Amino acid sequence: MIFAFLVSFLSFAHVNMIGELYLSELLFAVYLVFSANKLVFLSEPFPKKILLLGFLWLLSQIVTDLYRDSSLENYLRGWFAIIVFLVDFCAVYIMVRQKPSLLRIIILGNALGTRNNWGQSKLKFLLYCLCLSISISGKINGKIVPRVSNRNASACDSTWQ
Repeated sequence: MIFAFLVSFLSFAHVNMIGELYLSELLFAVYLVFSANKLVFLSEPFPKKILLLGFLWLLSQIVTDLYRDSSLENYLRGWFAIIVFLVDFCAVYIMVRQKPSLLRIIILGNALGTRNNWGQSKLKFLLYCLCLSISISGKINGKIVPRVSNRNASACDSTWQ
């Protein structure tokens, strides 16, 4: 719980490695390495779709950079950013999948850590993806969340009229 807060809170801290790297991205990569036995969660339908789209994004970026003959520094930085995004997504998904209540703590840590730097946080997009996955799956803490389906859409429509 404390790790989830700290890793999201530290999303403002930068490390100069291959370009500019956020400290939270490094911590998520370390977490993913230590939770390698939990990678089975990534075989669920939602993360498989996100990972597939991410790999297609990376492939299209590689093809584009090679076709346009971009400089080595530029295309490596771009490819690395996509890979880091996918690693971050996997780490956050595994973390929240194991304990859904961590989502609130990660959101709080991120909100406090990026309060002066809203535009540069990739973690927000990850959190939106996770919130979307929770709403799609219809489960929060093992409880079924009501969803609108075609079967009961007319009941919902009549409520709003």
